[in-house]
Amino acid sequence: MSLRNRLRIKRAITLGVAISLSTFVVGCTTPSTDDAKAVTSKTDCEPSDNKKVGVLFFDTAVGPDAALMQNRIQERGEALGLDMNIQQGKNDINTEIAAIRGFIADQSAAIIVYPPDPESLAPVLNEAGQAGIPVFALNLALKNTDSLVTYVGPDNYDFGQHQVDLVKKNFPNGAKIGLLMGQMGTTAQIERTRAVEDLAAQDPRYQIVAQEPDNWDSARSLSISRDWLTKFPAGGLDVIVTQGPHAGTAVQNAIDSGRPEVKWVFGDLINDIVPLLQNGQVLGTVMQDMGLQAEEVTTAVGNWLSCNRDAVKTPNDHLPLLTVTQENVDSVEPEL
Repeated sequence: MSLRNRLRIKRAITLGVAISLSTFVVGCTTPSTDDAKAVTSKTDCEPSDNKKVGVLFFDTAVGPDAALMQNRIQERGEALGLDMNIQQGKNDINTEIAAIRGFIADQSAAIIVYPPDPESLAPVLNEAGQAGIPVFALNLALKNTDSLVTYVGPDNYDFGQHQVDLVKKNFPNGAKIGLLMGQMGTTAQIERTRAVEDLAAQDPRYQIVAQEPDNWDSARSLSISRDWLTKFPAGGLDVIVTQGPHAGTAVQNAIDSGRPEVKWVFGDLINDIVPLLQNGQVLGTVMQDMGLQAEEVTTAVGNWLSCNRDAVKTPNDHLPLLTVTQENVDSVEPEL
């Protein structure tokens, strides 16, 4: 059974549970108040005909999973009868703020945001709350956002702990670690990094000998890892932990450079890295199913706006993680 099927069974997410399409009405009026927190109330809800949902992706260029999430949101939104307005932030804070203010001006019923970092959008998202618009965070968590109903995605510290567990399992006596971080400032980068740094702080047998951001970019991971292989001869670098699935070319370069003793730990699962898991060069990866997250957050919006608010898990809806290794990779369906 594929991972997606297993997770769907585990979470029992269906359109029938979320909303009956034959009777679906979306949008809820919110009490007139300057307090952004008012829009997060589960009790004050009256149906309206407003179906507009603004969706902001800070940057779909950070990886194919972001584009996958966008497509899944559009598909689920259409199935629920929502009017999805998806905007790209282009990794520019001014563009992102303008998009959210556009959603406010358009009198959107709700906003879904895939944020660039935990805090930079909080002020404008609270403006949305003051305008009666609830906010839902996808994949990357928010802070200081009073208008936030829920965050749907992984516990990113737990994600990092899963990666740490792979390191400890394969190097029980300690290891010299290279850490390739994702896009700086994102919740994923901050929390996954903290998990690895906590390992090194708590057990001196594990040392982070090199640490640089590759921004989830294949070319950058290749360039940085090449430098590390030159800097650290055999015995100086045991394992490279990368926070995404993008470093397949870097792994192959290490093999071709005569450094197969350097092992790797990844995040997420795409087809390109399946052979590297099968041959054991990649010790494992932590899979979060971002497509499922996108469907779940859209379902949460539909439930919220149709006044089925008890079905929305708040303040966090942490979806399950799966560790994929040589032992189980053949039974897991890659996302891309």
